[in-house]
Amino acid sequence: MKDTLPALVLLHGWGVNRCVWNHLVQPLSRHFRVHAPDLPGFGGTPAMDAYSLPLLADYMLDRVPSRACWLGWSLGGQVALQAALQAPQRVQRLVLVSATPCFMRSADWPHGMAVDDMRQFCAELDADYAAALVRFFLLQASRLDASSRTLARRIAAVVAACGGATRAALFGCLDVLEATDLRGRLAQASAPTLIIHGDQDRLTPPQAGVYLADALSAARLVMLRAGHAPFLSQPDQFLDALLAE
Repeated sequence: MKDTLPALVLLHGWGVNRCVWNHLVQPLSRHFRVHAPDLPGFGGTPAMDAYSLPLLADYMLDRVPSRACWLGWSLGGQVALQAALQAPQRVQRLVLVSATPCFMRSADWPHGMAVDDMRQFCAELDADYAAALVRFFLLQASRLDASSRTLARRIAAVVAACGGATRAALFGCLDVLEATDLRGRLAQASAPTLIIHGDQDRLTPPQAGVYLADALSAARLVMLRAGHAPFLSQPDQFLDALLAE
């Protein structure tokens, strides 16, 4: 019976690993054959010699079922979208969570991170890996209070339990985030797409989700009251949105 279920690929974001999905695997397994691979260099997997968005998409396409729904969070969303552009016959449906076509801010894209902020973060990461990751995890939350600190500790514990990331992967994927701009290719993506975004996201602003919904040809947007990790902070609402399709 389980073999007849559709395949669902879960792609994590920067700095974490496959175990960030642990609390969702059981409920999702009632509806899908769930595959949650690590991006290369995360969760104890070997790093790649070089990182780019097309190479990350190729890496994942080689390791997941030939036909599947791809759900990607943040960086994982960009990888999923790139896979749909490279191999549209392989991606039946997209779910983009807290995703953006362009992570960096520019003159014609106000919905991203400032270049100076990215450079500062890279310097902090280089100087103190553990402390920089904790600060990054705090940004996953909608506000800096006791609940956000709890969420940050939960993410950090998940990362530690499943294996950390290599230095090459952390900095290589930051380079990918800094270099990627998919805005000019969104019209080419034909897969039906669900976009789930947090209205208080401080890493990929909600306007990025609105832009994706407008630019993709077959997209629907669900905006949750959440920060950058709605599947962690609002798991029930997240599942409701995902399974309503």
